[in-house]
Amino acid sequence: MKYIYSILGIVLLLTCVMLAVSSNDSEETPDKNALVVNDRSISFAELQQRWQEKPYYYRDEKEFLDDLVLREVLVQQAISDGIADEEQFKRLVRDFFEQSLVKTLLDRKQREVQVDISDADLSRFRKARQSRYQLSLIRYETLQQAKSGKGGTIQTMTKDYAFFPESIQLRLLALPVEQLSVPFADGAEFVRLRIEKIDQLEQSEAIAETDESLRGKLKYMLQQKKVGEWVDATRQQAVVRFPQQSLR
Repeated sequence: MKYIYSILGIVLLLTCVMLAVSSNDSEETPDKNALVVNDRSISFAELQQRWQEKPYYYRDEKEFLDDLVLREVLVQQAISDGIADEEQFKRLVRDFFEQSLVKTLLDRKQREVQVDISDADLSRFRKARQSRYQLSLIRYETLQQAKSGKGGTIQTMTKDYAFFPESIQLRLLALPVEQLSVPFADGAEFVRLRIEKIDQLEQSEAIAETDESLRGKLKYMLQQKKVGEWVDATRQQAVVRFPQQSLR
């Protein structure tokens, strides 16, 4: 959580710096309800919006305003020191802008994805979540090797189903025991899976989950899978020309 708060703090600081920089280029209308810090005025309407959208919990308005004043003082000092004009800061703003765009796009795509989960799907998912899998991961350097099944490196592991990465969990649901999965990319390598053995967990080890909770988990995983497929398809459609000169 502290990491998330740190990121949010950086985001707010960047936003405040950009707002403060832009405000220096325009005259502010006097507002008796505005918050004034040195020569910077934050309108009452903006204060209300920030209060409604605050990312942290504040005990009261005074704590919120005190925090805002401190942040504004630091923003003004950063501007005074010329940080807003530094190339490194501009790159940071650009990176944040691009990351925010991508995150918003992917979140929106996930909400658009329609997933139907049958009772049979839910039952199979519940049974898997209550099982321990002995699994072989066979890694290959190329897709051709993976398709032929030759030259792979075998890694065997035993885990509760819920502890496998979500991308693997979905593949295990449709994979019969002792049969190889189709190859899939994993970083720079290609992987095939083979279930060696499935053991039912003891009742004391199994996680108690409601149908609603399980349906939500499975829906999220399927949505993520479909979004990933959309990303791959979008990437394949792009016309790309790489530089001929090395970046090193």
